[in-house]
Amino acid sequence: MAMVIALALSLFAGVASAQDRPPPFDQPHTHALLIGVDVDWVIPPPGLPPYVINGFDRCVEVAGGRPVPLEAHHDRVHFGRAGEALVGAGNLVVPLGILGFASCGELESALPFPS
Repeated sequence: MAMVIALALSLFAGVASAQDRPPPFDQPHTHALLIGVDVDWVIPPPGLPPYVINGFDRCVEVAGGRPVPLEAHHDRVHFGRAGEALVGAGNLVVPLGILGFASCGELESALPFPS
């Protein structure tokens, strides 16, 4: 299990090159809804998400793959009641753009497990 965590964290840490940096958290960024996600919650190194994704059933790009304004989502789908309800139902909204991915396909092909 530690190997999966280390691999996933290193994968997320190295996805963006110096010339192609993802937007910072305080800028609008793209998202995906992972349906049927198997996730472990961790205390991450700085700049990494607080979870390790072990698998999921389906990935759906939110807002058609366009960035979502911060005021429209951060207090709701990541941290608010909507986010809690999503996680409680086995789903998770992940910041694709922050993690350095442009689409669900890129995320799926980069993770060390079949979705």
